[in-house]
Amino acid sequence: MLSGANAVVIAMAQELAPMRAGTASSLVMGLGWGVAGILLMGFGSLAEGIGVLRALDIAMAVPLLAFGLSLWLPHHGAPPHERATRVGAFALHEE
Repeated sequence: MLSGANAVVIAMAQELAPMRAGTASSLVMGLGWGVAGILLMGFGSLAEGIGVLRALDIAMAVPLLAFGLSLWLPHHGAPPHERATRVGAFALHEE
């Protein structure tokens, strides 16, 4: 469920660095897996301390909090078709 936004985040990273799209997607995916591994250890400790059901209740609230915080993100300026044209133009002029 939480990895559903993975494709969107990778596309945004590639859009921000069109000449280094592979590097951008690798960094995003690597950081995602690394942070998830570290947080998983913390979540296991939390579940041992307060119980699995209470820890799952807290884990269920995290996506809701993330959604609320995402409402304050700035909107992208260019329309989607204009961004696609701009990225395509970079790809055509690559040497």
